[in-house]
Amino acid sequence: IIVRYNGRVYQIKSTAIDSLNIGVTPGGIPMAQFIAKGNIQDITDPLNPISIAGNATLQMTITDNGSPGGTDTIGFTVRLSNSQLWFANKSGNALQNIDGGNLVIH
Repeated sequence: IIVRYNGRVYQIKSTAIDSLNIGVTPGGIPMAQFIAKGNIQDITDPLNPISIAGNATLQMTITDNGSPGGTDTIGFTVRLSNSQLWFANKSGNALQNIDGGNLVIH
């Protein structure tokens, strides 16, 4: 995952998968949740990456609201090893519509 914030560029890279759960929401919409451990680096200067944190927890949740995908949703959170929230794609950890493409869950 690449995060751009306040002129900085951060990379969250998975190092170990904890789980991948596929199911449906209470409304019957296909959904998936991916949880992994990872490292956070500041890569604003790609020739001089700066380590920010290791052993962070990355959680991604997606819903597949059908084709063509304009109403599919995605959400990311990254927590440091002490469980402190480091990043959420949207306030309150809410899912947001994807900006393009089509998420498909089988």
